[in-house]
Amino acid sequence: TLFARYQAADFFRRRWQVDSLSMHGVEGVILSDSAGRLLLPSLAGKEGSGRKVAFDIQAFDINRLAFKLFLPNRSWEAASGAVSGRMKSDGDRFDFSLTRLAFELPQERSVQ
Repeated sequence: TLFARYQAADFFRRRWQVDSLSMHGVEGVILSDSAGRLLLPSLAGKEGSGRKVAFDIQAFDINRLAFKLFLPNRSWEAASGAVSGRMKSDGDRFDFSLTRLAFELPQERSVQ
């Protein structure tokens, strides 16, 4: 479930400023390459377009958050998480501050 508070006029100004964003029941997967480097999405626009994505989320709140992290020889799972804070990007740099972060203790598993 996703709830967002956003000024419609900002859409016409091509500004991505969100007053508040609330998500419930989010599941994610984080993968790594064979060297163990995390494979994370880029904030850059389409390759070669020169456009970058800038946004400002004044406040976000994510409840019932679960994720799995897969590394070359092990994996972790975390469930029943909650996180809140603020995040923004000018297209080159990504800044965020957390006011709350909570998870059940993750379990480590060896990959056979």
